[in-house]
Amino acid sequence: MKSGTPEDLPTHPDALREMVLQLLREQEEKDAEHARQIAEHRQIIAQKDQHLSVRDETIARLEMTIAKLKRWRFGRRSEKLSPDQISLWEEALETEIAAVETELEAVLAESAAVKAPKSAPKSTPRRHPGRMKLPDTLPRVEVRHDPESRTCGQCGGPLETIGEEISEKLIWMPPCVQADF
Repeated sequence: MKSGTPEDLPTHPDALREMVLQLLREQEEKDAEHARQIAEHRQIIAQKDQHLSVRDETIARLEMTIAKLKRWRFGRRSEKLSPDQISLWEEALETEIAAVETELEAVLAESAAVKAPKSAPKSTPRRHPGRMKLPDTLPRVEVRHDPESRTCGQCGGPLETIGEEISEKLIWMPPCVQADF
């Protein structure tokens, strides 16, 4: 019984009363639905908080284990552990790692189910570490940087070549491109 203007409302008090009661029932249904959604969201938040606290404890435990292993590997001799002491930790460490891996798989599966990608992620091209080699098709010009004097300043004897460094540099010359080394 939706009305657009006050003139469209019924004039009879019983009809008005019925309309008000209908609106109150609709509002109560909406309030109950909102309360149910809020309770559901609070339960999900509590579960996520519990997962986070368990994960934080596991991370702290693994960080402590890593610190102990670093101390064993890189510490002073008096602080180093014997192989017998390490064997005591291996089994516990392996079970913790397996538990963390299964938990990680479960969390990844859960997050994939909750958050399905709307579009395929863009694949980025892999970057090569460092500089890439200049193509062999570029012409090369050899530039040597020799010392001004090839004699020793102390004794006057001839200088010997100890080693050499070769580096390539791309030079842009408007009509052509070449590589210097």
